[in-house]
Amino acid sequence: MALSILLLFCGYAMPIQGLGQKGSGVLFIKKNDRTIKTYFPGQDILVYNTGGGPVSGNIERITHDSLYLMYYQSGMVPTFAGTRVLDTMGKYPIHIAINEIGAIPAIRKRRNVFTSGTTYMIAGGAYLAVNAINTVREKQPYFGSDNIPRILAGLAGVAFGYLIEKLRKDKFIIGTTYTLTATD
Repeated sequence: MALSILLLFCGYAMPIQGLGQKGSGVLFIKKNDRTIKTYFPGQDILVYNTGGGPVSGNIERITHDSLYLMYYQSGMVPTFAGTRVLDTMGKYPIHIAINEIGAIPAIRKRRNVFTSGTTYMIAGGAYLAVNAINTVREKQPYFGSDNIPRILAGLAGVAFGYLIEKLRKDKFIIGTTYTLTATD
C-alpha cells in the first residue's frame, strides 16, 4: 500500500517539477573581465536601452545574443465590495538584443553617515545658520574679517556634500569598462 502511494506521488511530482524550470542561460556583467553581477532566468532585471529608455521585467530566457523578458503591468483594480486592490492588469513579452542594452543600474553599496553627501550639506547649512544667528545676536557684521573663516567652513561642508552626491554613479554604461556576456 505504502509503495503504491509512493509510486503514485512520484509519478505526479516529476512532471510538476519539470514545469517550474526556466530556460537556461546566464547573463554576466563584467568590469575589466571580472564578473560583478550575474543574472539567471526567473530574476527581475532593469536595463536601459541605447536611447536611455528603461526596460524592466522578469527574465524568461537568455540566449547568446538576446534577452527575453516578461513585463507585468500592475495597478489598482476595483472589487465588488467597492474597495481597490493591487492586481496584475496584463503581462507583455519583451525581446531585447544584448547589443541594444546601453546601461544597467549601478550596484548600490551600503551608505552610512560618512558617505552620504546629504549629511554634509545639512551639517554645513546648519553651521551657516547657527553662525548667522550668533553674529546677529552679538551685533557684529556677518561678513566681518573674523567671521569669514567660519562662513568658508560652512560653505566647504555644503560643497563637499554636493560633490559626493554628484560623483556617485547611478548607472554602469556598457562599453569599454563594463561589458555584457550571455551564454546559452
